[in-house]
Amino acid sequence: MLIGELGEKGLIDRIRKKILKGSSLKSNVICGIGDDAAAFKSTEKTTLVTTDVLVDDVHFVSGTIDGRDLGYKSMAVNVSDIAAMAGLPRYAVISLGIPGNMEYSFIDSIYEGMIEAGARFDLQIIGGDTSRSRNLFIDVTIIGDVEPDMITKRSTARPGDRIYATGSLGASGLGLTALKAGSMPYPDAVERLIKRHLRPPARVEEGRMLARAGATSMEDISDGLITDLMHIAEESRVGFMLQEELIPIDIDVLKKSLAVSGKKPLELALYGGEDYELICTGPEGLIAEYEKRANQNEVVELSEIGMILDRDKGCVISGVDGRVSQITDLGYDHFKR
Repeated sequence: MLIGELGEKGLIDRIRKKILKGSSLKSNVICGIGDDAAAFKSTEKTTLVTTDVLVDDVHFVSGTIDGRDLGYKSMAVNVSDIAAMAGLPRYAVISLGIPGNMEYSFIDSIYEGMIEAGARFDLQIIGGDTSRSRNLFIDVTIIGDVEPDMITKRSTARPGDRIYATGSLGASGLGLTALKAGSMPYPDAVERLIKRHLRPPARVEEGRMLARAGATSMEDISDGLITDLMHIAEESRVGFMLQEELIPIDIDVLKKSLAVSGKKPLELALYGGEDYELICTGPEGLIAEYEKRANQNEVVELSEIGMILDRDKGCVISGVDGRVSQITDLGYDHFKR
C-alpha cells in the first residue's frame, strides 16, 4: 500500500501500534505517542538533547539501503552524540517527511530498525510527527542524561593533553564507496565495511568510561577525524598534532582501500567520516585508567594518536618520515559537495 492511499491518520496509527508492540513504556514515562506532547519524570542528572536529520539523496540513497538499516542508523548516529558527552540515551522523538508514492512497507521497516536500535541502547520512542515531503527525510531528537560531574564538552581540552581514539577508522568511508559502486561481487571483508557504514557503533559505554578515566574533552567522529578534532581545537582555543603512524586504521581498509576506492588508507581514516568512534583528550595515563575499567566491560581498544598544542602552534600532522604538514583540508561539509 502507498503512503498516499493509507493517509496520515492510518500511518500514525500503524506507527503507534508498531512502537507499542516493540517495547513497553518505561516506568517514568507519563504519556507517549497519542498526546499533544510526551511527558516523563525528570531526574537529578543533567539533561542532554541532540537532533540529527537524514535526507534522501544527501545522507543516504533510498534505493541502496534497506529500511531497517536506515532506521537503525538514524537512531545510532544520534545516540553517538549522547555518548560523546558521556551520557546515556533515554527517549527519542521521530519526525518523518514521506513522499506520497512511497510504499508503506519501507516505512514499516524503518521503524523496525529504530525499535531494534532502541532495544540495543535502552532507548524509548515517545513521540514524533509525519508530513508529506518531496524527498524522504528522517529527523530524530534524542533526550539523554549524564551525571553533572561527568559531562564532557568540546571546549575543555588543554595544551599538553594527549589525543585518543576508540576503535579503528576508515571502515565506514570505504563501505560507503563500495555501496555507491553498486552490485559488485565483494569479498566478505568489504561486505563487513558496508555493514559498518550502515550499522554504525555508538560508543555509549566507552564514553562513560573515558569520562570516569579523566577525559578532558570528547567528540564523536561523524564528519571525519580531522574535521571533528578541529571542532575541539576551535572550541577549546588550542592547536593539535596528530602522529600519522599512531592513527588506528581498520585492517580491512588497509587491505582493500586502493582496490575499492583508489584512496590511501590514511586518507580514509582522516577524512572518510561516519566512523562514529570517539576522540577525546586527557592526561598521559588515560589508557591505563580506561583499561582498568575495560576488564569489567566489553569495550573497544583505545589508542593515543597525538597531542594538544598551544593555539599559536596550529594544527599539524607528523609523518612517519619526520615531516610535519599543516592541516588545510577539513573534510566533509554538508554545504560543499
